[in-house]
Amino acid sequence: MNFKNINTVIAQKLRPSIQIVLILFFVSGINGCKQKSELNDVQGDVQVKIPVSSQSGDSAKYELATVTLKGLSNLKEVTGFFARFFFAPGLNQNQLVGDSPQARFVKTKGGIYIPVDSISQQMATLYYHIQNLSEFSRNIGIGQNHQKPMKIGIETRISDSDVLDKNNAFYDGKSDAMLFVPFTSNELPIAVNSGIIAHEFFHSLFYKIVFNQSENQKTEVTTHKLQSLYNETYLRGINEGLADFWGWAYTNDVEFMSWSLSSYSKDRQLNLSAQNVGVFQRTEDIKKEVQTQIAAEADPSKKLTSYIYKIGTPNARFLKQMTSMMMTDELSPLDAKIKMAKTVISFVQLLAIKAKEIPATDFLPADSLFDFVASDIKLSEAQCKFILSYIHKNELRKTDQCEKQTDDSYLIKAVAEVVENP
Repeated sequence: MNFKNINTVIAQKLRPSIQIVLILFFVSGINGCKQKSELNDVQGDVQVKIPVSSQSGDSAKYELATVTLKGLSNLKEVTGFFARFFFAPGLNQNQLVGDSPQARFVKTKGGIYIPVDSISQQMATLYYHIQNLSEFSRNIGIGQNHQKPMKIGIETRISDSDVLDKNNAFYDGKSDAMLFVPFTSNELPIAVNSGIIAHEFFHSLFYKIVFNQSENQKTEVTTHKLQSLYNETYLRGINEGLADFWGWAYTNDVEFMSWSLSSYSKDRQLNLSAQNVGVFQRTEDIKKEVQTQIAAEADPSKKLTSYIYKIGTPNARFLKQMTSMMMTDELSPLDAKIKMAKTVISFVQLLAIKAKEIPATDFLPADSLFDFVASDIKLSEAQCKFILSYIHKNELRKTDQCEKQTDDSYLIKAVAEVVENP
């Protein structure tokens, strides 16, 4: 493939806002490059040029940037400490099987490797983000969940699904693999979208903590179908919401979905409007929707797939707003995100225990996240007022700095300092 064709392939798959950047790069930079024929010997920390999201406030844009891929054992397959790739993989006894895709790069005089086709670009970009997300996991104390390279399937073929067969990505818990299906849209490829990659990465954390711990826990589906399907739906919904929060925390982009899946961006963007403060799918709302689908559908779980985002998105917006409120002069944006990420993981760990031990006749409370955040974080007066919007009015709620009265009135209390007499 010549460089003119390469440029066309990449430009067609990216949004117009970054096509110009790529075109200018290939036109101006090609004379300084030469083909690297032996990539198997390229190991260790390697510099590559890939499209990455640059953060600015609540928005982002994609530009070419030079980054370092760490711990590579083989640039030809972009394999190393953090990732291993499979091309159009299959499953054999829940294990991903398939050939390793062969990446193609050219090397500049400055020692920077540039992918020369879309598959190579996806591999380098995915490796870079998995590397960063793994390091973030270690920063919040859960690095043990990713001690092995992430298995990643690209151009994965899903023959029995009309939802996942194109323009999608998902984490498969049984094979512990992140899978990307063929992308046919003219938007930013999902495998280059840092927010969606972070979203799928979180699903791997949630699965290992929650679903993997309780997958052998069988619920009495026949006798208690409402409770079983309700709890399944809530867990799926909160999983999606927390994953969207993870995508924002990694990119600082409230509309990271819009780059690749613009049709979903309006419903999934994470800025919280004033009229939506305190609005979420409560336990009774979820019960009602589940009952409706049980009555109407032979496969209600499948029909509820679109509904779970109505559960998740308000939770994601809540977490994003709380984190933004924590970004004070005393707490940097990164420190605020780390603090909230730790709270999220603690909540997920508690949720795993509840999901495993809950009787078949009980329902997981839909406001669990709000209660947990209120009890886990020392709140300012502004945060207190905000979080009380999400807590049921008929419950007594006390935290370090908040008290909610049973008569539906709110009383905001500052923490009194205890001063001992000299």
